[in-house]
Amino acid sequence: MRLGEAQAPHPGIYSMATASFPLTLALWYRGLHMGTVVDMHVHTIVGSMDSDISPKRLGEQAQAVGLTGIALTEHLHQWPADEVEHFRQE
Repeated sequence: MRLGEAQAPHPGIYSMATASFPLTLALWYRGLHMGTVVDMHVHTIVGSMDSDISPKRLGEQAQAVGLTGIALTEHLHQWPADEVEHFRQE
């Protein structure tokens, strides 16, 4: 079964690592499952060549679709604690 078909997707089988993340799917998912929704595997342009989304845009999209958390999993960059805190507050 593909995402978007009749049954709800299993939590965590999609990612918003790029700016083309399907917002309608996320909004649909949010309507079915209230509570904590965390994307556990997200890259940004800061530390991963396979992403085209900035940290600021990622935060905006995460909030727009109702995610309660994200896990930044960069390939080439480890986020210092102070940068993570700044990103979280922003």
